[in-house]
Amino acid sequence: MTDDLRFFTVLASSSSLSEAASRLGVTPAAVSRHLRSLEERLGTVLVARNSRQMTLTEAGRRYQAGCADLLGRLEELEENVGGRNDHPHGLIRINASYGFGRAVVAPAAAAFSERYPDVAVSLLLTDTALDLVAEKCDLGIHVGELRENRYHARRLFINRRYLAASPGYLEEAGVPHSPAELSEFRTIDIAEDGSSAGVWQLMHGTHRQRVKVRPLLTTNSSEVATDWAAAGRGIVLRSRWALTPYLESGALRIILPEWTMPSDAFAVYAVKQLSTGARFFLDFFASYVKERGLS
Repeated sequence: MTDDLRFFTVLASSSSLSEAASRLGVTPAAVSRHLRSLEERLGTVLVARNSRQMTLTEAGRRYQAGCADLLGRLEELEENVGGRNDHPHGLIRINASYGFGRAVVAPAAAAFSERYPDVAVSLLLTDTALDLVAEKCDLGIHVGELRENRYHARRLFINRRYLAASPGYLEEAGVPHSPAELSEFRTIDIAEDGSSAGVWQLMHGTHRQRVKVRPLLTTNSSEVATDWAAAGRGIVLRSRWALTPYLESGALRIILPEWTMPSDAFAVYAVKQLSTGARFFLDFFASYVKERGLS
């Protein structure tokens, strides 16, 4: 049965039977026979395929998630039995966004690697969150609202996004006194992870206000948006950790500080039982961000 789990994990993350065959070191015909035998044993179709492509069925997606979970538990069991659960080793793959990944996750991963040299860390930075199972990622580090409910999640720290603008722009345009006035100012929006462009969900205590802005500049790069704001192009909404160097240099000022947007940081993972390396990294990362005043 373990062979079936490993086989389907490789197959499900491949674009075709031929690619799976190449990765498994067998012929496409052998992959087809193995898949047909597995489907007959389970009594359901796992993969819809034709001569050019293949797609997981709903049953196939459930089986893929189960395979990842069971293989993760098996790895954990073997590490525990082998007495290696207190000494992390092996490879962990982590996915994070470009902005938070560069500023926080990358230096944390480097520090972790120095602390635990037997663990190899592969950090994948992307514009949008990856399919953790298909990309064989142990962890995803996500900032903002969680839109995926198929993964397990652990809150890493509470995070807020603040409104900020350059002193020059505020001297020229004035300072808004309420969220409702933001529509009268130039704004800079960040379109990432499928979020609604032009809509800022602000909170002040228990009060919520949905603000519809009309951005003159929009980008999928949070760093570009912050640089635009520092250059006097308008008001931006960014996390405190991203604004800190600009605030310290005087390039930006926070406005309406009582109105912020919740944007907590989470670790997400496909398997219930993480590998020892992934567990150690999460604990290390939680301490890392706390020491730097992020949590």
